[in-house]
Amino acid sequence: MPSTTARLAAGTTAALALVLAGAPAAHAAAAPFASHACNGHTATIESSKAGVVVKGTSGRDVILARGAGSTVYGFGGNDIICVNGSAFGGAGDDWISGGAGNDRLDGGAGNDTIFGGAGDDVLVGGAGNDRVDGGAGNDRIDGGAGADTLNGGAGNDRVAGGAGNDRIATGAGVDTVDGGAGKDRVAADKSDTVVRGAGDNVTGHPKAPAPAAPKPTAPAPAPKTPAPAPAAPAPAAPAPAAPAPAAAPEPEVPAATEPAPAANPEPTDAPAPEPTAPYVDTLSPYNVSFVTAHATERAGGTGEVTVVWAPSSDDSGLPVSYDVERSTLPDFSDPAETVALGHVTGTSYVDHPGDDAVYYYRVWAVDAAGNRSDQTNSVVAASTAADLDAPEIPSEVVAELVPDQERIDLWWPTTSDRIGPTDVTAAGYVLERATDADFHDAVALTELAAGGGQLVGNSYADFLAAGDTATYYYRAAAVDARGNVSAWSATTAASLGDQATPSVTTGAAIAAWNDGSSDIGYTLTWAPAQDDVWVTKYVVQESDDPSFPAQQWNESTTTSTTYHDSTWVSPDNPLYFRIAAVDAAGNVGAWSSVVSSLSVTGPATPNGFHVTVDRNAYQVITGSVTLSWDASASATGYRVEISNDPDFTGGPTMTSDAGSATTLTLTPSTTDRFYYRVVAVDAHGLESATTRVVSVTTGTDITAPSDPSDLQAYGDAESGKVYLSWQGAAEDDRSRYVVQRSADSTFATGVTTVYASAESYADTPADGGVYYYRVAAQDAQGNTSGYSAVVAGSLTPDPLVP
Repeated sequence: MPSTTARLAAGTTAALALVLAGAPAAHAAAAPFASHACNGHTATIESSKAGVVVKGTSGRDVILARGAGSTVYGFGGNDIICVNGSAFGGAGDDWISGGAGNDRLDGGAGNDTIFGGAGDDVLVGGAGNDRVDGGAGNDRIDGGAGADTLNGGAGNDRVAGGAGNDRIATGAGVDTVDGGAGKDRVAADKSDTVVRGAGDNVTGHPKAPAPAAPKPTAPAPAPKTPAPAPAAPAPAAPAPAAPAPAAAPEPEVPAATEPAPAANPEPTDAPAPEPTAPYVDTLSPYNVSFVTAHATERAGGTGEVTVVWAPSSDDSGLPVSYDVERSTLPDFSDPAETVALGHVTGTSYVDHPGDDAVYYYRVWAVDAAGNRSDQTNSVVAASTAADLDAPEIPSEVVAELVPDQERIDLWWPTTSDRIGPTDVTAAGYVLERATDADFHDAVALTELAAGGGQLVGNSYADFLAAGDTATYYYRAAAVDARGNVSAWSATTAASLGDQATPSVTTGAAIAAWNDGSSDIGYTLTWAPAQDDVWVTKYVVQESDDPSFPAQQWNESTTTSTTYHDSTWVSPDNPLYFRIAAVDAAGNVGAWSSVVSSLSVTGPATPNGFHVTVDRNAYQVITGSVTLSWDASASATGYRVEISNDPDFTGGPTMTSDAGSATTLTLTPSTTDRFYYRVVAVDAHGLESATTRVVSVTTGTDITAPSDPSDLQAYGDAESGKVYLSWQGAAEDDRSRYVVQRSADSTFATGVTTVYASAESYADTPADGGVYYYRVAAQDAQGNTSGYSAVVAGSLTPDPLVP
């Protein structure tokens, strides 16, 4: 089986040969995107709604946006994107396909591959060494910075190479090509127009751009034509001779003729054809990839670093060699810190830097003509100092089945490692496969020798024997340059014979979500689904219609049982969600019950709302009013509403923001009666119901509230409580109630006093005897009413009341 490096190199060389020959790139004409897949990979983020904005993550995403006019932002990671609209790949080496329609695709940073497909597309490679194929249609292609490979395809295209040594092929149609800066190779035909720059190599005899029209001048005089010379007179005819005797005729010999003089050629202004200059190779070889550095200690304590990489190649077909450099700076910005280590023909180099420190290495490919590749993505770090810290643990391993090729594709997120002051990508990975979940018979999958038995990239194609339908378990660990190994990732499993669907997803619930920033939305949670092999992910669909009609939903995937949706809508425009489990074979379980954003409620109403005053001879005007209440779950803030109307008719006359505190002190500035109530607010703007209203009268207040009435007592032996209730005082400034209990009906001895903020109280007497109760009202200034009528209560049935 060929190595991954060899397969990648072979595929790259074959595709480049097609482009340089003017043939279409090796990419089939774009068809309507299949559901749940992009470029043969199962979508991790999917949407079918028109005009939506789909956002990727900072890691590797497979994004499928089939709705017309969609916009996709890939953000970080090496993303795979299929879009019917616009796409911006962002950082990473992205693969983007536009499909049918007029698309705008921008690869952004990284070495991207972009296919426009049918339609009049605008394709931008951006930074990096990109491959762009316009496909059918009248496209505009801009390679941007970097050494790009551009193919216009069919249609009347405008192709700009931009900076870098580019390879450009035009295809059918009337095309316009400007290679831009750099030494470009252009394959065009006679119908095309090519702006030829210094150092460019152009084949196919295209036209040069038409020069600017010259200023009109006076016509030149017509050349004089010399008159022909007079003909020589004919010789005189000879005298007739006597007839000769007849003789046998001799064979007729054709008379020799003089060649006719050439006609005078028409005068022409066309210059003589220029001699063809011999081809000079100015194209750089392909960039070096899969570069790793491994540090070890030698005897004597000095460090040794082995740098290895995958082979590069050149269009000439001749072997390439390599230049290796070392620096103490990751950007190689100081020439004094940069050391040229050597020029080698192999794909490894052993360095002995001497001191224990952090070192950075980069590698160029050099062709037979001396052209150097770019060192993009070839900088790696290694430390010869003591390093006992393992790199970050891979979070997961994702398995995707390719049954027609007897293959299981595996990938995992890249992890970081701390090398000195710098966070770098882990040097390599170890991937294990087993036939049991405990990995008793684990086998290390080590296809790439460049990593010293480790996988350099974060993916692996596991080719199985024909007919192998066993269940295999996989896990990955990261390895740094000193050989420190992280803990294992979470386990995943896959089987080419898996045809059973996972169970239905249950326990779906929705709640409001806030991550502490400006992003707010919903959190979905559910119970894990079951599968005969392994549940690898969950599909989450979102729609504004609870019936989820076709083409009216967005779809995302997650490998956990929690999902955050950063969309937040008002109750007038609810959203609906449902979840289904998916296994590695792509079998999809039944949908969960539908959950709605309408079920998301605001925080609970705060309890215990009361008021205290700092008064001067019952004068509040010179003091302050302190409002207090109990905290409400999920609340992030509180709003105090103030009015001069106890019913708050027309709403509050003023409000005061208490922030996240549960007290607020106010200083009234006028003599009046004020009414207060509190509302709890969460991060989404959802509000609780208002608390009860309390009041404070500024100025002189020596009037007590009216007496409470209709006091009743009910004893419950099972709970051990005596429940009291009464009618409240009529005054609005009543702040609390004074509740008294005694074993003496006259309350002369053994009196216990408690306070209640509402018109009820649950008392817990010490025994089952008879107790007597009475209640008084008290306002914010401390004025207390008279007591209510006395009632008796007991935990025993039918107590005797005197």
